[in-house]
Amino acid sequence: MEISNKLFPYPVLASFNDDYIDSNFDVTVKVKSTTRNYVTFEVLVLLENDHLLNLIESDLADFAIHIECSSTSYRSLVRFTDLSYEFVVPSGMINAKVTLCPYILARKTISDYINPLFNLYYEGLSFYIDRHSIMAISLPSELIIAKDYDEIKKVSSIFTLVKDLSDNSKDVIVTPDDLIKIKVPSKQYEDFKYLSNAQGQSDLINAIIIVPAIIGVFEDRKRRGELFVEEYQETRWYRALKKALSKKSIDFESDTFLEEDSLKLAQILLDSPITKAVESYSKIFESGDIYED
Repeated sequence: MEISNKLFPYPVLASFNDDYIDSNFDVTVKVKSTTRNYVTFEVLVLLENDHLLNLIESDLADFAIHIECSSTSYRSLVRFTDLSYEFVVPSGMINAKVTLCPYILARKTISDYINPLFNLYYEGLSFYIDRHSIMAISLPSELIIAKDYDEIKKVSSIFTLVKDLSDNSKDVIVTPDDLIKIKVPSKQYEDFKYLSNAQGQSDLINAIIIVPAIIGVFEDRKRRGELFVEEYQETRWYRALKKALSKKSIDFESDTFLEEDSLKLAQILLDSPITKAVESYSKIFESGDIYED
């Protein structure tokens, strides 16, 4: 519910107009902590207008934060009167980018509102302010919610296997979404699915599917540059890869990433799955568990 450059039938304290002089309303919102159940937000309010402060202290107005998450369609309004305030949102209600729009709202109807710091062209005028009307607007905040408890610990888990239903499909296709979709030919889908779920086969599936997919993502990042970052930075797979790479002292968003070897990075992130898969199957052959006809 972001509002800017909107015309009101009464003065509103905002950065996009000059309805007030020598006044300021600035709200800072940040994420204080995340847990499995809640995300805690911290709010700091700067209000430089004594008359509006008096309205809040007199219970005629209050501060408000409108919260909106486009990925979950969550919307809520939090109202409070303290200049420093904390509130929580159930973690399951929000994900990725959250927009928070701060306001001052009338708690009760004010029939003859005047303010000593009105601009001169409002001199001598009073205004009818209906209950819940907006009296001040601060710039919105856009925050990325990084749920540490929900961190994707295994890089391979940011991929999901789907069946390619197109006719005569023969190739594996990688399609980025919130997770990275790996489309496999419909005839081989059950085989791929079996390997993905089979106990002890993670290195094999990583070697033949996940490593090439990650290489493709890395090469796309190098080719598209900032356009790639802008398009995918709010997805789960992007945040997981960025965090996993940062633990290796590699910045996924910096220009230095362009110099990295994609195959080497993919193997580092997955703990050398190619060599492990070869070693695993060598042991199987040596034990005699697999025979040729």
